[in-house]
Amino acid sequence: MKTREIVRVADTGLFVACGSTENEKFRALRRDANREGGFVIPERVHEELVGTPEEYDPAQGITASVDQSMEEGWVEMYGGIDYTNPKVSGAMDVTRRYIADVTDRSEHDIEKADAALSAVAVQILKEGEDVGLVELYTTDKPAGEGCVKAAEAVGYEAKVEFVYAFDYVD
Repeated sequence: MKTREIVRVADTGLFVACGSTENEKFRALRRDANREGGFVIPERVHEELVGTPEEYDPAQGITASVDQSMEEGWVEMYGGIDYTNPKVSGAMDVTRRYIADVTDRSEHDIEKADAALSAVAVQILKEGEDVGLVELYTTDKPAGEGCVKAAEAVGYEAKVEFVYAFDYVD
């Protein structure tokens, strides 16, 4: 991953909200990403977007938009999360608990990609000396809020910011 002061991490909802490569929202996302340094997506988010055609109709062009974004270089997949790191695993636990509490669901029903957002954010902060802020772009408010709480809980106060992707896309 390229080193930069602000790292933008995108969730599935950002790409779903932008639609296919022919959509003006997608083209605007591309322009902004190229101007602002692109996006990182957790491997779990990539799996949600390209690995589950029963959830995301390929006719929507979401799979193609993510693949094209990666080929163009403004989206980078972040793999290799260190689940053995206590800060990373702790952030994931806090995220799951927060989402479960605010949505009145069992922690076991929380999507793995939601917890992966906080894991990636914390790991990026842990590894990146020059990273001052991680912005999380998601359409899932409990997940975004949970990731911020999780980062704070493991020692990264004011280092993770939730950006509501629907507002950003509009």
